[in-house]
Amino acid sequence: MQAICSGACQRLCPDGCKLAVGFVISRHMFYKRISPKQLSERLNTGKLKFIDVREPVEYEIARVEKAELLPLSRFNEWIETLKPEDEIVVMCHHGVRSANVCMYLAQNGFENVSNLEGGIDFWSIEVDENVPRY
Repeated sequence: MQAICSGACQRLCPDGCKLAVGFVISRHMFYKRISPKQLSERLNTGKLKFIDVREPVEYEIARVEKAELLPLSRFNEWIETLKPEDEIVVMCHHGVRSANVCMYLAQNGFENVSNLEGGIDFWSIEVDENVPRY
């Protein structure tokens, strides 16, 4: 498969572009997964950084109020604001873009990183049916 790069992946692919239509190709997973139900319970602790890497237009359609919007398209602008010691959960629409961010973080010294399984779509199914599916 030939990689196709949109140019937005420079930070995510430091060893050369590994994006194939927007997906990082990897054989290993160095981060955790968290279910929407588990995350819903954990959000009440207040000790968690929950980020949404979808784009603003997607955020307008559906959102989880406790998530901070940090669009993947602006990755280079916000990545340095994250602290390796923080517990971080990353979300997108279905979990692919957020998995790319989790992989990058894990490979760069972040030890407590989780990807929201199924993204906001599963959140709508398992936690809050008032969050629109799209």
